[in-house]
Amino acid sequence: IALTHSIFFSFLLHRGVNTVLALLLTVFVMTVTSIHWLARPHIISMPITLVWYMALEAYRTEGKRYIYLLPVLIALWVNLHGGFMAGLLLIGVYFLGSLLEYIFAKDGKAGEEERKNALVYGKVGLLATASSLLNPHGYKALLFPFQIMGQKLNVGRVSEWLSPDFHEFLPYEYMLLALIVVLGFSLCRMEFIDAGLIILWTHLSLHSVRNTPIFAIIVAPLIAVRLEGLMNGMKDDNRLLSKIYAFSRRIQETGKSLNTHILPVIAVTAVTVIIMTGGRSFGMRLFEYGFDKGRLPVEAVQFAEKNGINGRVFNTYHFGGYLIYKGFPEGGVFIDGRADMYNEFLKNYYEVADLKPGWKTVLKRFDIDWFLITANSPLSVLLLETGDWHLIYSDKTANIFVRNTPKNIDLIKRYADVRLTPPEKQIDLPTLSP
Repeated sequence: IALTHSIFFSFLLHRGVNTVLALLLTVFVMTVTSIHWLARPHIISMPITLVWYMALEAYRTEGKRYIYLLPVLIALWVNLHGGFMAGLLLIGVYFLGSLLEYIFAKDGKAGEEERKNALVYGKVGLLATASSLLNPHGYKALLFPFQIMGQKLNVGRVSEWLSPDFHEFLPYEYMLLALIVVLGFSLCRMEFIDAGLIILWTHLSLHSVRNTPIFAIIVAPLIAVRLEGLMNGMKDDNRLLSKIYAFSRRIQETGKSLNTHILPVIAVTAVTVIIMTGGRSFGMRLFEYGFDKGRLPVEAVQFAEKNGINGRVFNTYHFGGYLIYKGFPEGGVFIDGRADMYNEFLKNYYEVADLKPGWKTVLKRFDIDWFLITANSPLSVLLLETGDWHLIYSDKTANIFVRNTPKNIDLIKRYADVRLTPPEKQIDLPTLSP
């Protein structure tokens, strides 16, 4: 995460953006990408996508040949995460953009240059596509992202595949608005490649919230260059802008006078020491790290392990990853966060979670012996009413129910007085006038 945004900041400076603006935009991008600051393989795709984008831009703006390393890079990328498709989409945009520039060029010399660029992008794109076949699944890896998009149950129900929720505070929304405003005021010519990048990643980010971090990484430099052009043109007549540019120059001069290689080493060492000491420094707690007990069933799992609860479990979707991490229960989970791997099996989960007709049949089919589900869910309330299940544990995060069978009779007697834990916040509904 730190590497990605450090490279991004350097990229903006290299594009001629002043230090203050580059720093502000980097922080802005961090607020958008933070939704994916998770210990999952997709985190690898952020720095690789950025480096891929920089190589394409280096060829377009400076003629540098780093682009020929992309087929090698994607051979690694395709074996790390499915986000490699972003690289192929990017190079496709550059190819089509250069081709359109060639077709509509008014200057013969400029048109010929764009024709050569299109050929380079096309050749590198074909080599990259061929290199992406160097994986255990061959051509199926190229089809996989499209297969996921076709999984309506997955895409339509899993939060990261849904469109952004603009009813909540969303930094992505403000970046989208900033893009519209800057494009409206910018005097820079909109090239076909830039237009393609904006259209593609705006569409993908509006389609699915999981694409918003890549949207930020790709679009923010386009905003930065145009905003820098506007600021640079007004700095001589604007006192505030003059001070910003003077401050930027002082920061650059200070940075050159310092040994910039030592500072990152000191920072990394300090953070490592603090982490190794449990988030403490000189006896003061600077931060805490661990699993969020308000979202994950940390205490419920401790209870289940202590009481030897086992057998086949029906668990809430987002509890699955934590259960796998804990290696509990021995019989495995019913479902976990890898929805794309479960595909049609998701129907079984939602039949029970949504209390659809036949939900009891699903429990019998999979011989479910106990539940570990979200607190205060409709399923919890119904299980209390059926008489087939008994609540033995409840907190503000999770409930545990066991089937009323001789096997569980001791647990049922021991925790006969357990009741559902009320939610922390009561929702006040507006009253309707008669």
